[in-house]
Amino acid sequence: HAGASGLVLYVAATSEIVPVVYSFSADRRTATLTPVTPLASGTQYYIQVWYGVADIAGNTFPTFLQFLFTTQP
Repeated sequence: HAGASGLVLYVAATSEIVPVVYSFSADRRTATLTPVTPLASGTQYYIQVWYGVADIAGNTFPTFLQFLFTTQP
């Protein structure tokens, strides 16, 4: 399930959505997701980028991607 931005942060083990505040650079090449509360240490999270994320010219992202990362213990 995509958030309003088409970018969603999840806890990998539970698929729980992590509330974030997001912003985009002026050229829409960089998205910044800032968790509302600190992330748990030593925990895996993934960010999903969904179809429909668009750049400033309206070009939409053509596919779905998922990025996995682990916070420092």
